[in-house]
Amino acid sequence: LTASNNPIGANWVFSDLYGVYLSQIDKITASTQRVAAERTNFTTTFNSTFDVLMIPESTNKRIMTFDAVTGNLIDPDFITLDASTGTPIHAILSASGTILVSDQTGDVVHEYDLSGNYLGIFAPAGGVNTSILDNIRGIALKPNGNLLVTVASGANAGAIAEFDTGGNYLGNFVAIGSGGLSSPFDVYERIGTDWLVSEIDNDVILRYNLTTGAFLASLASINTFPEQICELTNGNILVANFSGTQEGIVELTGAGSLVGVYKPSTISGFRGAYELPNGNILTTTGSGVYEIDRSGNIVSTKFSGASCRFIQFASLPSIQLTMTVGTTPGVCAPTNNITVPAGTEVYYCYQIQNNTSTTLSLHDLLDSELGSIFTGYPYILAPGEFSPEVLVPATPTASVTNTATWIAYNAGPTNAFSATASATVNVVVPEISLVVTVGTTPGVCGPTNNITVPAGTEVYYCYQIQNNTSTTLSLHDLLDSELGSIFTGYPYILAPGEFSPEVLVPATPTASVTNTATWIAYNAGPTDVYTATGTATVTIEYQIPVKNWALIIGFILMISFIVYRFTRHN
Repeated sequence: LTASNNPIGANWVFSDLYGVYLSQIDKITASTQRVAAERTNFTTTFNSTFDVLMIPESTNKRIMTFDAVTGNLIDPDFITLDASTGTPIHAILSASGTILVSDQTGDVVHEYDLSGNYLGIFAPAGGVNTSILDNIRGIALKPNGNLLVTVASGANAGAIAEFDTGGNYLGNFVAIGSGGLSSPFDVYERIGTDWLVSEIDNDVILRYNLTTGAFLASLASINTFPEQICELTNGNILVANFSGTQEGIVELTGAGSLVGVYKPSTISGFRGAYELPNGNILTTTGSGVYEIDRSGNIVSTKFSGASCRFIQFASLPSIQLTMTVGTTPGVCAPTNNITVPAGTEVYYCYQIQNNTSTTLSLHDLLDSELGSIFTGYPYILAPGEFSPEVLVPATPTASVTNTATWIAYNAGPTNAFSATASATVNVVVPEISLVVTVGTTPGVCGPTNNITVPAGTEVYYCYQIQNNTSTTLSLHDLLDSELGSIFTGYPYILAPGEFSPEVLVPATPTASVTNTATWIAYNAGPTDVYTATGTATVTIEYQIPVKNWALIIGFILMISFIVYRFTRHN
C-alpha cells in the first residue's frame, strides 16, 4: 500500500495490487477484494488485553482511563456519560463485559458497552426506585457476577443491595444497619477472606462474611470520612480518607493496625486510592489525579482541573473492533445483523479504538469472506483515538457471517495488538425469482431492464424465472401489465434450482412505458403456488425528422427578417 499519514479529517487516496481506495472525511471506502494479499509475518505475540484504571470525572460527566502501570492518562473521554447522569462515583466491568457506573444523585447504576454506547439503566431493572437505591456510591461484583451497591439514604439506607446479572433486585446482601452500618461509601472484597465496607457516619471500616454478608467485626476506625478501599499485594489496606485528622491515604495492616497516613500539603479531599507497581499511590481528589509517595510528596500530577472519583483496575481489549453491516452507501450501519433480499449490495464497516497507552502506526485488516482489505496501512492512531471507518461493499449470494481481524502495530513488527468482530447478513431468497429485461436485438435477451429508443423501434421483452424451492413446478402463467397474458397453464417441468427457458416477446411502444410482469409457477390443483414480479422500462426518445428541419430554419429566418425590418423602420 502507498499512502500519506494524513490525520482523520483529511481525504485519503491510496491503492494496492487489486484496486483503488478512496476515503472522504472519517472514512476509508474500499472496493471488495476476494483475493487475500500476503499478510505480515509477526514475530511478536499479539496482546489482546490492556490493563487500565477507570476513573469517573463528575465535573464533565465522563469516564477517563489511565495506564495501570504508570498512572498516566490514556483517554480523558473513554466514555462520555449520558446526559441523565447525576454524579458518577464508581465504574467497574460487569459479568458480561459491559461497564457499570454508579450514579450517586441519579440513584441508579448505568450500563455502557466498551465502545461507550449507553445501554440504559442496569439497576434497578425497570428504572429509578429510591426505595431500593438512594444516594449510592461504591459498587462491586460478587464471584457469581451479582452486583453489590452501597445505599446511604432512603428506605433502604445502611444496606448493601444485591442485583443479579440482569439488574434485578434480589434483596440486601448486607442487611440494613448490620453491625451499625449507617452510611456506606465503598464495598470491597478481600478474596477468600471477607467484604470490607467503609462507613462515614460512624467513621469505620466494617467486615462482613464473604458468602452470607453477615456482620463479622469492625476492622478499624478512621477519622473521619473513609471512601474507597484498596487491598495491596502484601495484605495491607489503603483507604482514601476525605477529611479529619487522618485526611489523606490511610494505610492499615490486614488486621486493621495503622501503618501510616500520606497527605501532600497542597491537595485535600481524598476519594480514590490505588497502589502502582512502583510502590507509589495513585489518588483522586476534587481537583484531579495525583501520584504520591509514602512520604506525603506529590510525585506527579496525572490530571487536574476537575472532580475525580474512585479508581478501578480493568483489563480492557487492547484495541476494540466494531463491525457493522448495512445497506446505505457510504454510511456505517448501527447493527451487525441484517436481513436482505438476494442480490442486495451491503456495506461492511470496520473501526477500532486504541485503548492502549501506545501510539500505533501500521494496520492490517482481514475479512474471512472478503480476504485482505489492507496490509501494512500507515495511520497514526494515538492512545484513546478511533480509526477512520472502513467501508467495504459486497453482494452476498447466501446468508453469511463475516469475521474480521484487525491488527494494529508498529514497525518491527512490535507492539502488536489484535481484535476480532463479526457481522451477519441473512439473505432471503424468494421461492421463484423473475428477471425481466428489454433490448432491441431480435431473439436475444437484453442485458438491462431500462433502455431508451427512438419512436417506432421494435423492442424485445425477455422473461425468465429460477425455481429456488425444493419442489418441482410443472405449470406456469405469465402476465404483462401492458401486453396482457403471455401464457396460462403452460406445461414445463422446472426442477428445484433450475432456470426456465427465456421467453421473448416483441412490441413497439408508442410512448415511454414501464411493463410489470407477473410469473406464477405451480402444480395441478392448483397447489405449490409461487409468484414473482419484475419490471422493464422503455423510454421513447422523440426526434424531429430531417425533412422538417428546412421548414423550421426557414421559419426562424423569416421571423428574424421581420424583426430586423421593423427595427430599421422605427
